[in-house]
Amino acid sequence: MVDVFEDTTNLLDMKIPERLKNGTVLIAEDSRTAQRALIQIFKNANINMQMFDNGQKLVDYLFALGESVKELPTIITDIKMPEMSGFTVIKTLKANRMTKDIPIIVNSSMTGENNKREAELLGADAFIDKTKSHN
Repeated sequence: MVDVFEDTTNLLDMKIPERLKNGTVLIAEDSRTAQRALIQIFKNANINMQMFDNGQKLVDYLFALGESVKELPTIITDIKMPEMSGFTVIKTLKANRMTKDIPIIVNSSMTGENNKREAELLGADAFIDKTKSHN
């Protein structure tokens, strides 16, 4: 398992794009363990983020933003969540004119090729395997 306290300290020296540095990343993740890890990673990188414990809450929040939604730098979503899956999040956001251009990153332990292919076909911009760690 990745030690987010130790392994992300090099993020402080990383050059972060202005849009990401000045914006807020929205994250849909239902696992408390994964939430804690993501919060620590974003804190270490000095990047603002807002956590939602399911996809429906994220989508509801996004659509309440109106036109300012276009300013969001990126969205990160798990796949398997209550109320609305990450696949439905991707499909919903990519079908909407105001949210279709926001990059979406899938962060999931469901890393089979079928899941990766489905995420890509729905319009996800990247897929991160949250079960892999480095030595």
